[in-house]
Amino acid sequence: MMKRNDKRLAKSKYIWLKGMEHMSDEAIAWRKDLLRCGLDTGRAFGLKEAFSYFWKSRDRQFAEAHFRVWFAEVLKSGLKPMIKVAKTLKRRLYGLLAWFDSRITNSVTEGYNATIQALKAGARGFRNFDNFRIVILFYCGKLDMRPDFVRVGSALSAL
Repeated sequence: MMKRNDKRLAKSKYIWLKGMEHMSDEAIAWRKDLLRCGLDTGRAFGLKEAFSYFWKSRDRQFAEAHFRVWFAEVLKSGLKPMIKVAKTLKRRLYGLLAWFDSRITNSVTEGYNATIQALKAGARGFRNFDNFRIVILFYCGKLDMRPDFVRVGSALSAL
């Protein structure tokens, strides 16, 4: 598109990534205009949005049926990046469907990982693993590190 000097998609990254509830009226109108153009980006966006209903399925059987229909639509679209994503999801479909049985996610683990990565980046390296481990336990362990006399004193002063 840049070769043809077509700048319709210039600076549009966030209108595709943001949810409708977080967008201004101007951004919503811009997204609608782009969707009407019939660009591959708009088609890919529609397929991405269609997949989001997978997680709203009431049970495993409906989710699996939804996935099969969505997968067929992606293959028909001919959009190579979307086909690659769809095939990846198909290989992992068993794990995706397991969520409907357990409703367990790894979000807590991802939160800890983000904290650990921030600690690692902020320190710009640790002398040894033991020091790194201590910092992780300190920040992620949610320990009350105040001495006993501070806790007791503050409890007595509250009376």
